[in-house]
Amino acid sequence: MASAPPRGRIVRRIRATLRRELWGLSLADAEGGLLPILQPLLEAAWNIDELFVGVSATGFVILLKADHPDWLISHMQAAADPWTSIHYQLDEDGASNWRITVSSADGGIEPCRLFFVLPDAMLCVLDEQAKSGRHRAAALGLKVQHFSRITVYRITDEKSLICSLRLDEAWLGEARRRVEGRAPR
Repeated sequence: MASAPPRGRIVRRIRATLRRELWGLSLADAEGGLLPILQPLLEAAWNIDELFVGVSATGFVILLKADHPDWLISHMQAAADPWTSIHYQLDEDGASNWRITVSSADGGIEPCRLFFVLPDAMLCVLDEQAKSGRHRAAALGLKVQHFSRITVYRITDEKSLICSLRLDEAWLGEARRRVEGRAPR
């Protein structure tokens, strides 16, 4: 069997180190000093907390990070599906941050926020529309087409949950009026 190229060996060593550390197995530093280098990555992974898996109305998968995972779990366990609104913000470096606000119709569960990143292909569509001056309309179109309904999954050993998030019709109407210039921002 041929030896892996140097880059392949490094990647394998990094993966092996991360697996052992993140899965709680003891790690003798037999990886040639990688542990100190990987420590910031390990700390970031431990601090992520829980991620939820969402499937958009058009079938692509997004990872969702909740600001309050327990509140999202309460929304997922509620009898009625929660309502959502979707917002994005462009950073100075051009990156877009997307946020879904989840709330119950009766206000019985605290609202929470989910954060996610759009796939590059969707960002390219937004960038093209921005050049034509239709960025807000394109963003709303993406929200309606892809995020009108998001199925969220939480898979655990104890009990798995599934929930359908749908856009709040009142929020959507207001967003359409803003895009058309008929409502204050």
